[in-house]
Amino acid sequence: MPPDSSLELTFEQFYEMVCPGGRPALHNANVMGMDVPYPNAEKIYDVPVIGNTLYMTNDIIAQPCDNMLRSAHRSFREYSDDAMEATFKKYDTKKTGHLPKKDIAKALRGWGFTEGEIKRCLDNNPKQQISQLEFKDMVRGGPKFAPSRINYIPGVGAAVDNNIQLAEDYSTEDLQERWDLVREESGMPAKLDKFEVAEVLRSLGKSTFQVQEFIEFMEEEEIDFPEFQAYMEGKPRPYLTEVGGYGVPNPAKVHDVPIIGTATKLTQDVCRDTYDWTLGACFRNFSSLPKDEVKAKFDEFDNNPKNGKLSKKELHRLMRDLGKKEWEIKRVHDQMTKKEYTFDEFKEFISVSEAAA
Repeated sequence: MPPDSSLELTFEQFYEMVCPGGRPALHNANVMGMDVPYPNAEKIYDVPVIGNTLYMTNDIIAQPCDNMLRSAHRSFREYSDDAMEATFKKYDTKKTGHLPKKDIAKALRGWGFTEGEIKRCLDNNPKQQISQLEFKDMVRGGPKFAPSRINYIPGVGAAVDNNIQLAEDYSTEDLQERWDLVREESGMPAKLDKFEVAEVLRSLGKSTFQVQEFIEFMEEEEIDFPEFQAYMEGKPRPYLTEVGGYGVPNPAKVHDVPIIGTATKLTQDVCRDTYDWTLGACFRNFSSLPKDEVKAKFDEFDNNPKNGKLSKKELHRLMRDLGKKEWEIKRVHDQMTKKEYTFDEFKEFISVSEAAA
């Protein structure tokens, strides 16, 4: 490649790189204003057999050394947000907040990526352009945040992770970046609904258990960023809750009491997660919803306008009303390819029995 990786090649330059001609026998050096010829040491590579042997020896030694040094460099290199933002802004010359694929490749070369690694990054990303946050995740090789492995310990793992605060704290910038990315992908609404909030939480490395708990704790169907921040910081529970249309003391308020609340919340989460791994899994896999009940709910949500179809957002709310968990809603959502679905199309995504309710 040319020394300046931003340069473009003509066909003749490309052909010369792929099928190079013989090297010159001499080079010229400027000495006191005069061109003085001296032997070109690289000419030995043009000698049959000897040149091929030197090339092979060079590749045998250089390739593993290059891989080892690159791996070591990345292991000790600090992937700071400021450094990655500076690289992004350097190539975002039009100040659009996005990099097209051509400029993504240039930016990744600046971070020491090989051409093979760049190709894999671009092939794995179907978008024609990416945001600053997506570029950061591409450089890191994955999201900045990921669920703790302790979550996969049946029964107690999710409860411990949720209450002992093993995960790192989030800065306002972290929350804002992830929020803005989901908001952009959703068409820039003023507020995000529960499904979209769940997407933000997943991108923040929240576990399935934590996402479910957060969405259940949300009182509103849609929230804006300040409200989301308040929930993330630990919005206090109300003193009263509604049962059968009447206000009664909220027993969950005990979880807000220092020390005692941690113990009660941990116990509750252990019981809940244990159920989810055992009886809950059995019910999900061996039970199905009565068709009449699902159809009645479908018709209830089909009211604006009443055309026998529901949008993805309406189906999200419908599944939540049917008792489906957020990860189940996410799984169905990822299978959907259309904007609206009839009842017959929708019931193909969930387990529905023909028996009457």
